[in-house]
Amino acid sequence: MYSIDVLGKDFSTVVKLFKILKENMTFIDIKNGRIAQYDDSRRVVYDINLVDILGELTFNFHDMKRKIKLFETFRDDVKIEVDDKSLIIKDGYSKLTINKTDSSYCQTPYIESIDNIYDIFYKNCILKTSIPKIISDRIRVALQIFDIDSLKLKSKDGKASIMVDSLSKDQNMVFIDNIDMVENIDFEMFFPSDAFMIENEEDVSFSVHAEKKGQFLFNYNVLFDGIDINIFGLTYENN
Repeated sequence: MYSIDVLGKDFSTVVKLFKILKENMTFIDIKNGRIAQYDDSRRVVYDINLVDILGELTFNFHDMKRKIKLFETFRDDVKIEVDDKSLIIKDGYSKLTINKTDSSYCQTPYIESIDNIYDIFYKNCILKTSIPKIISDRIRVALQIFDIDSLKLKSKDGKASIMVDSLSKDQNMVFIDNIDMVENIDFEMFFPSDAFMIENEEDVSFSVHAEKKGQFLFNYNVLFDGIDINIFGLTYENN
């Protein structure tokens, strides 16, 4: 059996994080205190290190939207116990027992080769920038108003811009332009906006890496309540 004591404020932070993830992930698979898996659409990969809070905890959670409501009822310090069959969360009053889900039912399990992906980030970087918090907050509001889940990245003559068009094409907003490119490549592409739906504490680190012709790997780094979140995925040049 694995057991760990978690402070109430730290448990609340994990619950808030799960509330964000549940919008895109039905199944959360934690291995040794780390989440490393695709979202349900398989557009992006989330890599989140929770070791400082959950230690070496290993467990999987199914149907997160329903379980979150139960987690939110625990506001004080908790003890978490895990064995081969279940996870128990308890405070001085109550005990919640969740049976483990067979991971074979999960379409987006923990990615064992997650660290290999980072090797790509050390080469073929064509854009690297920091998006100020004031801009990321602006992007979050615009995405909600426009009811859209992707952003446009356009590069020309060594400068790049991040923007969004409304679905009806009657509105457009350029969030930031004149971003210096690492490599002078002209292109236009769309990429998922998942990182900007997280209420980050600091600037968002954003980079793009050339994979093959017309194929790019993008990466966000976001700090949420002291938790370091990496989000990355593959996208393609618009023809």
